[in-house]
Amino acid sequence: MRANKQVHNEVVEYLYEKRTLFMIVARDRESPTLTNEYLSRYYETLASMPTQTRQHFTKLEIQIGYLSSQTFTAKRHTHVPSVSDPMSHILFLLPDLDTVVISFQSLMYTSVSTHRIVRERTQTAEWLIKYIPESVNVVWDLARAFAFRTKLDEQPMWRTIQARGEINLGHSVFTQLECVRNSYAEQKQLKSLGSFDPVNKQSHALNFWVANYGFGIDGLDDLDYDHSHLILPYWHRVPADSSLRLALLAVAHAAFGRARSSDAAIKKATNLYHRTLTRVKDEIEAVTVTNIEQLLLAVKLLESFEVRVERF
Repeated sequence: MRANKQVHNEVVEYLYEKRTLFMIVARDRESPTLTNEYLSRYYETLASMPTQTRQHFTKLEIQIGYLSSQTFTAKRHTHVPSVSDPMSHILFLLPDLDTVVISFQSLMYTSVSTHRIVRERTQTAEWLIKYIPESVNVVWDLARAFAFRTKLDEQPMWRTIQARGEINLGHSVFTQLECVRNSYAEQKQLKSLGSFDPVNKQSHALNFWVANYGFGIDGLDDLDYDHSHLILPYWHRVPADSSLRLALLAVAHAAFGRARSSDAAIKKATNLYHRTLTRVKDEIEAVTVTNIEQLLLAVKLLESFEVRVERF
């Protein structure tokens, strides 16, 4: 029995030590009952764990989401009594917690008003911070914290973050995993684009754009961040003379020309830009449900092109 207990303890330590707990906090202050019902699933999962297991968790990642996008599940651990304030109980069940990483869900795939979601996320952050003890280090992953292009000090979320005190920035596990997935997708997508002639300048420009803008989640400004990763999946789904392909080539040459100080690449980009404008006009006149998405992406790319060439 003593040997079995020792093996059990070692296995538990191996499985749970240095692990990061992950949860999504989604709250609507107009619906506290619904909010608590959603958070209760996390509390019940923790409460069902042995105390020894929970003591191994020192890091918790909390992703701030929006309630309307979450999936509600039925209570699984029926032996765990319900509580009126699940968030406080979650933190109470983690006595050795020393770091909380706070990240934010993307606004990309929701049909809900952005202003409503931003308000809800800001209120959730304000509410959450009050629960985290001062002794616990808070690390912010701000990759998706801000939805508008206003000045940072004008963003309500920034004021909420500042209210905590010293601001420590870092990457959440969720962001790191996305980087790994995107890196894999990048290699796969590059192969699907075909084997390029190594002396082909168009290929150099396109590869440059893919490597620096097509998948990255770090270092992109607002102009690129909200759409760049959506473009390549359309590459093989649109005709070679489509506005999207022409626009991507224009932007790729502009980015390449700016980075390499190449007048020839900028000239090529400008020619492609004018061809794209003509093609966009034709597609707008014949727009359908099958080409509206790629047309909108082409327009976003043209905006990116205009800024890049102006800066060059």
